[in-house]
Amino acid sequence: MTAEEAPRLEATEAGYRLSGRLTFATVPELARTPAPTGEVDLGGVTRADSAGLALLLDWLAAAHGNGSPLNYHHLPSQLAAIARVSGITEVLDHGDE
Repeated sequence: MTAEEAPRLEATEAGYRLSGRLTFATVPELARTPAPTGEVDLGGVTRADSAGLALLLDWLAAAHGNGSPLNYHHLPSQLAAIARVSGITEVLDHGDE
C-alpha cells in the first residue's frame, strides 16, 4: 500500500480530518484506532467502499455509546451512494452541501 492509499486520521483545530482510501484493504488499520469524537471532515477520502461505510458506522456507535457526539462532513459521493442504497443516509447526513 502506498502512502497515498493509506488512510490517515489527523487532529485539526476543528476536530479531525480523514484522508486516503477507505476500502476493504485499508480499513482494518483504522478499525484498531479509538473512535474519534466531535467533527470529522471526510473531504480527503479519495476512494471508499462498503468497508469504509462500516467503519464510519462503527465509530458512530462507539462515540454514541460513550455519550460523545460524532458528526461527519463532506461525505464522499461513493459513501453517500452506498448509504442511500442501504437506506441509512440520515444517519450520516449533517446538511453538507
